[in-house]
Amino acid sequence: LFKSQFVETKLKDLIVGMNYFIEFASKDFSVYKKAKISDDFKDKTLGQLIYELKKYQSKTLNKLVSQLSIVHKKRNQFTHELFVQNTDIRQLSAEAVEQNKNIEECLESIQDVWNEILLLTK
Repeated sequence: LFKSQFVETKLKDLIVGMNYFIEFASKDFSVYKKAKISDDFKDKTLGQLIYELKKYQSKTLNKLVSQLSIVHKKRNQFTHELFVQNTDIRQLSAEAVEQNKNIEECLESIQDVWNEILLLTK
């Protein structure tokens, strides 16, 4: 659960960074904004951040959105299973390990998006 919170923080930083970059970008870049973006991300949930991220367009962002959607769904399921306590602890542990892999992929994709943005500035 902690790592999914970390992804949320990194995602907020990414969206703010993309907004900053796009202010100076032209339509020739491969990352662009498709819709108006909210300025306040402090209190947004992971689902709301995914919704905001969908307002941008690039191949790496599309991949990230897909990965984040899986993490969001699995995190919600895991949290409910934790509180309902109908799932065996070994199963929860296995799910946590799998979720950790998904989160690591998201973090790598966030870095890929940053790399894409930084390449555009050269």
